[in-house]
Amino acid sequence: MSADEYKQKGNTALQQGDKQGAIDNYTKGLEIDPTNYLLLTNRAAVYLQLQKFNEAYEDSTKAVTAKPDFSKSLLRQGQALFGLNRLEESIAALEKAAKIEPGNAAITKQLQDVKNKLDDEESKANPLANMFNGPDFWSKITTNPELRPYLSEPDFMQKVQEIQKNPSKMNEHMKDQRIMKLFMSLLNMQGFGDPTPSPSEPKKTETKTETKKQAEPEPEEINVDEVEVSANEKEAAEEKEKGNQLFKQKNFDGALVHYNKAAELDPKNLTYRLNRAAVLIEQSKYDDAVKECQEAVDYGRSNRADFKLIGRALERMGNAYMRKKDYANAVKSYADSLTEEKSREVIKKKQQAEQLLSKQREEEYKSPEKAEEARLRGNELFKQQKFPEAMKEYNEAIKRDATKANLYFNRCSCYLKLGEPNYALKDAEKCLEIDPKYVKAYARKAQCHTMRKEYHKSIDCYNTGLELDADNAEMKDGLLRVKSIVQQKSGTRDEDRIRIASQDPEIAMIMNDPVMKQVLTDFSENPREAQRHLKDPGVLAKIEKLIAAGIIQTG
Repeated sequence: MSADEYKQKGNTALQQGDKQGAIDNYTKGLEIDPTNYLLLTNRAAVYLQLQKFNEAYEDSTKAVTAKPDFSKSLLRQGQALFGLNRLEESIAALEKAAKIEPGNAAITKQLQDVKNKLDDEESKANPLANMFNGPDFWSKITTNPELRPYLSEPDFMQKVQEIQKNPSKMNEHMKDQRIMKLFMSLLNMQGFGDPTPSPSEPKKTETKTETKKQAEPEPEEINVDEVEVSANEKEAAEEKEKGNQLFKQKNFDGALVHYNKAAELDPKNLTYRLNRAAVLIEQSKYDDAVKECQEAVDYGRSNRADFKLIGRALERMGNAYMRKKDYANAVKSYADSLTEEKSREVIKKKQQAEQLLSKQREEEYKSPEKAEEARLRGNELFKQQKFPEAMKEYNEAIKRDATKANLYFNRCSCYLKLGEPNYALKDAEKCLEIDPKYVKAYARKAQCHTMRKEYHKSIDCYNTGLELDADNAEMKDGLLRVKSIVQQKSGTRDEDRIRIASQDPEIAMIMNDPVMKQVLTDFSENPREAQRHLKDPGVLAKIEKLIAAGIIQTG
């Protein structure tokens, strides 16, 4: 069966609700024609229904590579990326699809869905947006005696409303002490600091001020632990700076000493752990760096650390895996980092890791020995006329070793048996690209052109082969056979042949040559002059090519 027939069987199975049957048939079709973008797109659609988003992404990406202007492949790619929560990449794919087919309702709807989800995630990731837009936001101000008077001040209200609409305005308005007080109060209410005393529980200092207005203020009670922590934090920051200077000088051992000291002084600060990981990466201690980053992630999550720091720890873990050439874990680490914080830099790193992983797997799969084993299995199946099965083995052989001309020659022969001259022609050309003196490949290429009714090209192939091997019987027989076909068809006008020939740049160049235009005119209007033209070997060769192409009929 051909790839198209398997596609039809897959479509029928899908219409009957047999998703696995559809996948099996599409897969069989792809074994015959691995770059068939329709089969890849259809199989991706089924994988999407089964929520196998990685497989759907792989198929749709191959389909896009095979035919970049097919909007449905880009739609499937965007849907797969959406399922993998790679929202920005999904938007990029869907926008490409929308440019190709602007009026497609499915693409438009999917694009809007992804953008909505991205907006929702960005909103959730922005605590300021939620802080100023909560359902009880205004009641918090109303019940706070220090904030309540601000409600009657128009400029305060205007600034609050601007922040609600655009949280990035926060930095601009933070210079206003009223906004600063509101911000600190909201932080305290959400558990980020000591709770603001309620109206029924006035501060002790305020009470003392009211009852002892004329008295000297009592000495403030100092919490010793807080002073020690503050001093430790300051000293830790100093140690970090010393470490940074040594790191820049590539004195990694010295930098590590200071980062260790900083981490001891301020163990809650993940930055010092990340700095240690950076040193370990430079020292090629990748496993230790990964361990350091994982401990930072675990500690950060258990202590509600800033999600950005956790994201940085995961990114650095990915960097360690990249240096180690463990691209699979690098991809995973970068993906985990992106769930903590969206970063264009990390997205680029993840894409690079995915590309390197793909190449690594291809390289690991290569094996000249296994390629030869697959080729021999294919040859046996070919002899038994089991051409689809032979095709599968030849595909495997080329995956294992794409540098051997004979592998493409064998697959070309198999394609011809399956009635696929277009794919056979590509393999014949690849074979000759690797080995331009592969005589048999010229015979197969000639057969491809014959099946495509490009008899003039077929003749050229046989002639080239005979230049390399003048006694080659297959070449001689093939050339005579094609010339016989041309002779038989020379008296009839074949519109299909003419259409095919007109698309050939060489034929088009001959037809547009002013000299040849005059020659053709003379053939119809001035036979004597036409006979003179035939004495010119160059003109004669072009005339013969036009006859072989079906442009000129001699009967």
